[in-house]
Order: sequence, then C-alpha cells, then structure tokens
Amino acid sequence: MKRLRLIKNILFCLLLGAVGLYLAAYSLWPQTVERYQPYRFYTVLTDSMAPYMPPMSLVLVRQLPADAPLELAPEQIVTFRADRFGQQIIQTHRFSHTEWDEELGQTIYRTHPEGTTDLDFYKTTRQDILGVYVFHLPWLGKVMLFLQSP
Repeated sequence: MKRLRLIKNILFCLLLGAVGLYLAAYSLWPQTVERYQPYRFYTVLTDSMAPYMPPMSLVLVRQLPADAPLELAPEQIVTFRADRFGQQIIQTHRFSHTEWDEELGQTIYRTHPEGTTDLDFYKTTRQDILGVYVFHLPWLGKVMLFLQSP
C-alpha cells in the first residue's frame, strides 16, 4: 500500500513538472512551441464568459489552420480576432450561427458572451477564427501573464 502511494506521488509530481515546463516554455518561446503542437493558451481578461470561465482563466485552444473547413456546433466556444473600437483584440465567446454578409460577400460567424443570447457586433470571418476551446484552468492566466511580463 505504501509503495502504491509512493508511485502515485511520483507520477503526479512528474505530470505537474511536465505541465510546469510546458507553461514556462510556452510563455517564453510561444512561436517555437506552436510549431510542434496545434494548441495555444490564452488568458481571459474580462468577465464576458463568467460564471463558466472566470476572468484570469487560462484557456487551452486547439488552433485551426485558416484554410481548414470549419464546422461549429451552436454554443461551442471559439477564440477569434475582433476589431473593438479600432483596436485588435482576441476574444473567447460562444458560437451562435452563421450569416451571409452582403457587404463583405462572405459568411460571417456570429458569437455571443456567456449567459446571454445578445450577439456580438463583430463581423467575424473564417480568417478571424483562431481555434476552438478545449478546456480552461481558473485563475492560472495570472501566472501566464506574470511569466510573460518583463
């Protein structure tokens, strides 16, 4: 019994160490890490996804190549680029539906924050969608922001 507990503790420490090394490498060399795996971490800065995803959560997103076909289910969480009052930002919201935009001449992806059906005013195109949500770790975004700060 003692031996089993020791093995579990060793495995847990190894796993925790591997995750820690990955986070450290990713925060210091994100482009290098991204070349070898299709996942990326983002930090949620606002409460737009609360209570499901609190502010300062670390979100793991599976990146999608810009030319890959995209099939999203309603209420699936996506991360995308948006123009917010002239400033380029990255948002993580729930997908609602697609619409054809006559002005742009292409399909736009409509999204909304958590807990509401009010659609975002962004015209999100396929090229704006960075990836789909995998999981999040509450409050660990603070750690990632600290590691990335000078």
